[in-house]
Amino acid sequence: MSFNECANVIGVLNPSLSVSNTFFEYVYGKIARDTKNRFVERGEGYIDILPFNSKGIRVIPIWKDVNIDKMDINDELRTATNVIKEGELNQVYLVYPKNEKFTKHIEIRNPSLENHEYKIKVIPYSLNSLVKKGRSHGSRCC
Repeated sequence: MSFNECANVIGVLNPSLSVSNTFFEYVYGKIARDTKNRFVERGEGYIDILPFNSKGIRVIPIWKDVNIDKMDINDELRTATNVIKEGELNQVYLVYPKNEKFTKHIEIRNPSLENHEYKIKVIPYSLNSLVKKGRSHGSRCC
């Protein structure tokens, strides 16, 4: 499914929200369903997953068409680096819609964080359940 097709499906499901907000709500809803061993907190543009027995993970959903060959995510990487340097969380996942040019997780190494134990991942997030929902509402996709 193309990035634009995903945007069309999201627009059909909730036309009152921006595509970016709808994507955030979709990711939050998926993460917030499982809270048996963790807390899930939402912030302005991010979701924190706080396990009961370890440091947390910040998930930042971003509605952007990512191409593995021409990744333009410098601003997001700066944000992730700052979160880790603040010391509250040591893992940041930048979540983008999955597409045919972005299908695998990518772990990012940052030399400015060499004195920190950290993980920054760029993650393609599948929108399969949105596609199914969109099809059940009569939209044409894929």
